[in-house]
Amino acid sequence: MQQTTGRTNTSSGSRHADVLAELTRSVLYKLWESSWADDAVIKDKENDIYVNPARVRKINHAGQHFSVVGPSIVEPSIQRTPLLYQAGSSAKGIAFGSKHGEALFTVSLAIGQNTANRRTSRTLRRHESRWRSIGRRRFITVGTHTVSR
Repeated sequence: MQQTTGRTNTSSGSRHADVLAELTRSVLYKLWESSWADDAVIKDKENDIYVNPARVRKINHAGQHFSVVGPSIVEPSIQRTPLLYQAGSSAKGIAFGSKHGEALFTVSLAIGQNTANRRTSRTLRRHESRWRSIGRRRFITVGTHTVSR
């Protein structure tokens, strides 16, 4: 497992976290999309052959923060890349989720914030027709309008 998920450099900081998130996404895409050929899974029960090992490739990613030999340890799903769901209401979370995800979950305390989040994310989306924004609103009930403010 260490060969598949080995960290080669550790440090802290917001900029580092942004770079690390993007590099992680990049490595995962390599594992999901290129380590198993479309015809790698044979499922030949008669000859007791599940996979053609020649059609499963190592990704051999060697970067500043990750060294991943690969291949992915599981066969790809039908859609190959899993549903990418980003949860977070920060500007960075919305930008990352809008660019790479199929769904974005945000929590808004201010009236109109979900609409603003959707408007912001609309400019960054990679799949306009398939992308969804899921906002959570919090309602607080009190006795009077004055108290609610």
